[in-house]
Amino acid sequence: MTSSVSPSDPVAPQAALSAAQQYAASRHAVWLSAAAIITDQIGRVLLVHPTYREDDRWLMPGGAADPGEHPEDADQCGVRPHTGPALASHPP
Repeated sequence: MTSSVSPSDPVAPQAALSAAQQYAASRHAVWLSAAAIITDQIGRVLLVHPTYREDDRWLMPGGAADPGEHPEDADQCGVRPHTGPALASHPP
């Protein structure tokens, strides 16, 4: 089954969408994010404990990508505050 809609087609104006489509469009968003798995020489994994979260989870460092930003760049921006610029700038 093929679609006549192409990813390069312009987005339809809100007036052309049905009420159900408008509701669905307002409720769903796509977030691109990246996380890094950073280990030391003996295999311990770096985790961070974000203070902005209300739960007590430890997470891998990373972050959400801005529109048009490459995931690797978003990952480095998320890792840098926890590791410093030297580690964030070296690929594996």
